[in-house]
Amino acid sequence: MIFLIINADDLGWCEERDRGCLRAFREGIVTSASLLANGPSFVSAASLAAKAGLPIGVHLNLSDGPTLTGRIEGLTDANGLLPGKVRLRKCLITGNCDLVGVRNELAAQIERIFSAGLRPGHLDGHQHCHIFPHLTAITTGLANKYGITAMRTSLPAEPAKHEEDDELAGLGR
Repeated sequence: MIFLIINADDLGWCEERDRGCLRAFREGIVTSASLLANGPSFVSAASLAAKAGLPIGVHLNLSDGPTLTGRIEGLTDANGLLPGKVRLRKCLITGNCDLVGVRNELAAQIERIFSAGLRPGHLDGHQHCHIFPHLTAITTGLANKYGITAMRTSLPAEPAKHEEDDELAGLGR
């Protein structure tokens, strides 16, 4: 059976976006949403999602706003503010930041969603941060630790199957 998942990102970013995500869910357009645990409207978004029965994932955020855990060497400023998309990508490409601090921040974001009474079904990343090579082991490890069984990837899990594949298999190729 094939399922179509239409996920709304950035739930918890602002009340206007939250209302849009929930409306799209109620109208059958969206099947799930990814919640920013460090987003400005997290508390109200988590409550609204729970009341609506909106399936939630964790939208891991290392680029915008404040961290939940404070300063992360090489990533945040002195006040624990995240660096924005461009500086984040430089950090993730080079790995020149405290990856233990990054892991602790991502774990805190996941735990905040659980603490709000929600059971996230997937992980993904704001600005796709979760798929950078320096973070893939961290994010998959956290998914396993918290029993989160799905993660957005940049590629399909399997290649599409074609009839010619069956023909080739029969020929021993």
